[in-house]
Amino acid sequence: MDGVDPAPGLPRSGGRRRRVKASRIVALARRSSTTMTNKNEPELLNDLLLTCSPAINSSEEYCLLSAIKGGRWDGRLMFYGRAVNGWHSVEKGADLHGAAGRQRLIENALAPTRIPLCKLEADDSRLVHDEGCDHDPMHWVHHPRLLASGWKGRISSGFFWTAVKKVLHGFLGAEATPPAFATNVAWSNLYKLAPNDGNPTEALADLQRGICGELIKRELRALKPNHVVFFTQYKTSSPEDDPWFWSFRELLPIADYRPNSDPLVHGTGRLVGDGIDSRFVLAVHPQGTGKAGLADKVVESLKASR
Repeated sequence: MDGVDPAPGLPRSGGRRRRVKASRIVALARRSSTTMTNKNEPELLNDLLLTCSPAINSSEEYCLLSAIKGGRWDGRLMFYGRAVNGWHSVEKGADLHGAAGRQRLIENALAPTRIPLCKLEADDSRLVHDEGCDHDPMHWVHHPRLLASGWKGRISSGFFWTAVKKVLHGFLGAEATPPAFATNVAWSNLYKLAPNDGNPTEALADLQRGICGELIKRELRALKPNHVVFFTQYKTSSPEDDPWFWSFRELLPIADYRPNSDPLVHGTGRLVGDGIDSRFVLAVHPQGTGKAGLADKVVESLKASR
């Protein structure tokens, strides 16, 4: 793992696993790691789309994500989710089998990193006028919008971003949690390509994982977060059969991992090597019920890892 020996407690990959295909893709990713390192992000995203072609359904729509940081982000705390569920960059699967469709999707995925999403989607009738819109790259989390039922709401009130706000407040204090708190975070997902209405299928996840691992490392090298929270796990996730964080264990420079018996916070560790040095907390995804106390336990783990 990039020259860093994992501490006792870091799950190994030698045990029996049901996801055999994933191990083959890890081997392929290792053989091509030098080639990937020499490519820029658009080139890697194009490779990702080409690699995923066998699992792309022509009748579905797909979206693609690149990491985004808020204008007030100071490098202290970054968050990862599983996969984007609906996004600005959307293309029909049929179009992704052609170069023009792939290029459009890549350009639209990279655009919110340069041009705030509220500005990109200013003509969207679902966006409600917002006096507080400063066109920050992360303001889309707070911008009020009309949902399908006609109800006016903000993405910031959802499970994921509510948990992010609580962690920010508990770890960094009230000054880091103004009403537009998302402007103080950096955000990305483990998997960069997903259907426009859900998580990637197992086949789609397996095919893109190697390139996603390289993209995650690039994000961490470029942004250099002090701490990273992975809101990615199931309560019952086990390293031997986990489609989320642990499926990247041979692709990321994980070290000093300490497992936790808590069902909400699975453990803490470091991502170190290859130009990366960040501490991380591995926790369950906030979606759903039964997650009371999740943010408090993440904050406790973050403070203990300082």
